[in-house]
Amino acid sequence: QWQSSSYFAFENDDFLFIGLDTAYSEHDIVDDELAWLRGIIRSAAKKRVVLFSHHQPFSLLDQQGPKLQVKLAEFLDEKKIFAWYWGHEHRCVIYEQHTSWGLHGRCIGHSGFPYYRGSVQDLPAAPSQKNCWRKIEQQAYAPAAIVLDGPNPYIADDPNKYGPHGYLTLEVENGSIIEHVHDPNGNVLYDNLLA
Repeated sequence: QWQSSSYFAFENDDFLFIGLDTAYSEHDIVDDELAWLRGIIRSAAKKRVVLFSHHQPFSLLDQQGPKLQVKLAEFLDEKKIFAWYWGHEHRCVIYEQHTSWGLHGRCIGHSGFPYYRGSVQDLPAAPSQKNCWRKIEQQAYAPAAIVLDGPNPYIADDPNKYGPHGYLTLEVENGSIIEHVHDPNGNVLYDNLLA
């Protein structure tokens, strides 16, 4: 069936997955979308809410999402959002659980657009991860995180100047989400269970 809106939701017994349109009104959501979101989250009962969007609610490497934080404050403050996956920044950043909102934030915008490694390559290695991850300390506006780093062999001119590509997959099983970050060849670089 034809869908007339640019935001959507689907669910199973444990989760409500919501795709937000944060680009129609740049880095924001429109009032109709917010009203729809309120209704669908209210009807979720005890299901965990997982958001997907283009823009970020917070970042350690880019601008913050103040409009999204204001519009979604009722859900954030009440800890209604279990996890949030976004792109926009062309990196892979896995944030620790947000101390105020309780959500698991993930930037997964590193799938294909070349991006500069910049100062990320100077960050300390994340000791609990494979050597392709760097640690970023918590700031007042965002929790600590690990960021995927390394050269990009697909940019032949200067692979060390650009960060690696990859993608994330989610397995939904028995009330949990298992996250896998892959390199372009499908090799797993990171696994995590969100329960």
